Amino acid sequence: MINRRYSSFIPLLDQLQKYGSFSSTISVSSPGVKEISDFLYNQLITFIKSDKFPHSGVFFDVRCSGSSSIFISTFSGTRASHINCFHVNKGDFELLQYHIEQVSLVYTSLFCERKSYVSQEFTIMYREVSE
Repeated sequence: MINRRYSSFIPLLDQLQKYGSFSSTISVSSPGVKEISDFLYNQLITFIKSDKFPHSGVFFDVRCSGSSSIFISTFSGTRASHINCFHVNKGDFELLQYHIEQVSLVYTSLFCERKSYVSQEFTIMYREVSE
């Protein structure tokens, strides 16, 4: 029997396995953005398969601190978050956000939302898509 929460992620998991990593589906020119993109992809696969994500809502909160650090909070169903830090080149935050916006056009269950036009934060969320 498949857990009801997990079963809602089956369309996303199918897309992740069909299209492969984000950086191979949508080309990336920055090594820092590629590293983060691959990290996000691997986190999605791992957390979905182990049923750690909340049923619907926020998967990742991405924040830029200064000009060379990007912090990613990964949210789990237990309301806990795991924070990872990446050191990148100046300007990679904007490239990362653009890349994730392009990814959400391919992986239809994901979408990216900027907190405001002036902030250096955005959120990657899940939406159920009926097929």
